[in-house]
Amino acid sequence: TSMSPEQLQLHLKEEHPQVVATLLALIPSELSASVLEQFDDETRDELVLRVALLDQINPTALVELNDMLERTLGADSASHISGVGGALPAAEILSLFTGGVEQKTLANIRAHSPKLADQIAGRMFRFEDFLQIAPQAVQRVLSEVANDVLLIALKGASPAVCEFMLSNVTKSKSDRLRFEMDGLPPVRVQEVESKQREVVQVARRLQDEKIISLDRIGAGASAGMV
Repeated sequence: TSMSPEQLQLHLKEEHPQVVATLLALIPSELSASVLEQFDDETRDELVLRVALLDQINPTALVELNDMLERTLGADSASHISGVGGALPAAEILSLFTGGVEQKTLANIRAHSPKLADQIAGRMFRFEDFLQIAPQAVQRVLSEVANDVLLIALKGASPAVCEFMLSNVTKSKSDRLRFEMDGLPPVRVQEVESKQREVVQVARRLQDEKIISLDRIGAGASAGMV
């Protein structure tokens, strides 16, 4: 859609939460996360839970949602509703939240269903998780990330993550990044989080295109198994 997240949220807040959740599962996760950040905490938690539970809904119940979604998104959207939602889209949305919101939301989901919360947690991918995926995958991701984005993302990363990332680029690129990082003034947390999200989004795109896998091979590699 060409609507801004603010416009979309205004449009959606009058709709039934189940309709909103279905819509959020159909649009790109970056847009969903931005829309959800406009809602109050309680509503946001409920909507993420509904996104996670969508794939367990009786298909006949979804038929009733179709006409509402057609009003909101246009006629062609309703055709691919079945099989929408679940732990993965919920995890993708949560991974994009900033400021610790994702942990609060996950804790609320855990109160509803520990098993579902574990499934979501296992699929959430955050900047620190690059430490646990195959170095070849990290190298491929970093080759597609602009230097200015990487610079800010690493400036605010933990020393362990920063060193790991720098060990997966060429020596000349690593030297240049270190030099530029040293000369960089302090960076706002929001700026760091935004750039780290951009790197994660590149990784997700490459995984969607089946070019790399984001499966954990390091510590806790089995966390994503269901």
